[in-house]
Amino acid sequence: MRKQPRIAAALAAFLLSSGMIAADVMATAQPAAASTTSTTSTTSTRHRARRARRVRRPQAPVTAENLQRLRACESGDNYAANTGNGYYGAYQFSARTWRSLGYVGLPSQAVAALQDEAATRLQAQQGWSPWPSCARRLRLR
Repeated sequence: MRKQPRIAAALAAFLLSSGMIAADVMATAQPAAASTTSTTSTTSTRHRARRARRVRRPQAPVTAENLQRLRACESGDNYAANTGNGYYGAYQFSARTWRSLGYVGLPSQAVAALQDEAATRLQAQQGWSPWPSCARRLRLR
């Protein structure tokens, strides 16, 4: 709320200096009552500005160490993980994702090397986004 008078003053100074508004109009102008619409647009503008200022870190490379950390986060490094939640194997693939990569069966039934290969392929296609929570926690993206 404090910034609004400063913004209004800066806007008024700009309008006066550019000749877009006359000085006598500014002298008689009354400040408008705050409305929820202006607060909402100010808030969303601030949010957009904050997001724009975020510095994007480069994504971490696919290394054996990063894959091991991801496995540990996703499934406790258990290649046979099948908890009944619809995600399988060390990297918690859905059956649909597994099939989209060209594999058959369930990831939890595949050998470790095949699961590692699938995770590497998926990461090459989509980055670390298939594992949002663990990738964020491990600072992979």
